[in-house]
Amino acid sequence: MEELESYFLTEFERLTGFSPYPWQRRLFAELAAGRWPEVVDLPTGAGKTSILWIWILLRLCAERFRCAPAPTRLVWVVNRRAVVDQVTREAERLRERLGEECDLAISTLRGQFADNEEWLRDPRRPAVVAGTVDMIGSRLLFRGYRSGRYHRPLHAGLVGVDSWIVNDEAHLSPAFARLLGAVRAMRPADKVTGKSFRILKLSATPADGAGDGRFVHDPELDAAESPHFRKIFTAPKTLSMHACESKNFESLARRLATEKPAPRTIVFVEQPERALEFAVRLRKEGHKTALLTGTLRGLERDRLTGSADGGGEEAAVFRRFQSKESGEEPVWLVATSAAEVGVDLSCERMITGLAEADRLLQRFGRLKRHGEAS
Repeated sequence: MEELESYFLTEFERLTGFSPYPWQRRLFAELAAGRWPEVVDLPTGAGKTSILWIWILLRLCAERFRCAPAPTRLVWVVNRRAVVDQVTREAERLRERLGEECDLAISTLRGQFADNEEWLRDPRRPAVVAGTVDMIGSRLLFRGYRSGRYHRPLHAGLVGVDSWIVNDEAHLSPAFARLLGAVRAMRPADKVTGKSFRILKLSATPADGAGDGRFVHDPELDAAESPHFRKIFTAPKTLSMHACESKNFESLARRLATEKPAPRTIVFVEQPERALEFAVRLRKEGHKTALLTGTLRGLERDRLTGSADGGGEEAAVFRRFQSKESGEEPVWLVATSAAEVGVDLSCERMITGLAEADRLLQRFGRLKRHGEAS
């Protein structure tokens, strides 16, 4: 329907400030027609978080255009606390842009973070719930972490009925992906008229085979239409391989990171304690360095990523990796797998040991993420 497509183009640009990519237009059209794919695997930088905006526009236009209704709740699940916070900030930006047009509830469920319970107060109210695998999975299984016995059935009902569960970076939590498939097979919403239980596995790592539930799209189409995405999609990346024993990795990595340093360098180190040692060594040598590991406490991580006050020089260094501008003075980020996915980081040089192919693809996605020149 031309009127529906025109609505989406106009409203998407009004809310986001950007014209939608071809894949975003196509996904919206499929969802509006009642076709709900279960896998979306698009490259880094394609703007997959825009599914938040697509969902809300589906809800706003459902009655006007009599298209397939979208679930009341969008539950965004990812096995990285920093990414949960990033999704929450995007949802808050969405609510601010919508104003009085939509009374959107936003709740965050992750360790060391208190649930504001906005999503629980009125089941009819549209809600974005961002959470980690353990927090969402336990609620779906009537075992809500930190939930009392009285609230567990309530939480399970709200997650399992009239919800669209987006399993972001699904390759990180294969057991949770299988759980979602098993729950979907039980059809938990069938006995409630007009309600549904939808799932979507989201990743920058290509899925095996096409599959009946996969959203099939060629990102070349987006690159051809959008100069911005074309810059990201075609950014040149050079790979150099160096042989070394594992015990010598840190020594070689430090030399590669500091010889003729790039504006921004990310070094991946597998164990948190070894990453800390590596970062301390760089700082002692006078290099401005930030550290990101999964073992950081909540407040430390919030200060580092800028979602809380404080952080000092290390937070300033980290923000350089979040910027689209490379800057002039060299900076370094030492990270574990916590920086592999979701966190919007970019660098001109990346150093890593060998890892599984899907993890390497995620790490390569941090390199020239915004299409920076060589």
